[in-house]
Amino acid sequence: AYNPVTPANRHTNRRLGLAADASRRLAPTLTVSAGGSAETRAIDSNNLGTHADVAGGAFALARWHAAPQLTLTASARVDADRGFGLE
Repeated sequence: AYNPVTPANRHTNRRLGLAADASRRLAPTLTVSAGGSAETRAIDSNNLGTHADVAGGAFALARWHAAPQLTLTASARVDADRGFGLE
């Protein structure tokens, strides 16, 4: 319920992201892909304060069409974020 004794929370959020990826067929049945992403996030708040951070990541993927009805995929991703660290 709204409490008129305390001011309402006011937040302004900003987020900007960039992502890119590329794929290449190495053989008729094998395709590899790779890419990355980055973003910056910020908040101005009368309750949570003012702060900002950046995060980014990269991935690689291989796709093998082993048979007409069987596709095998292997992938890996790494993310870097100040709040969560390197994962």
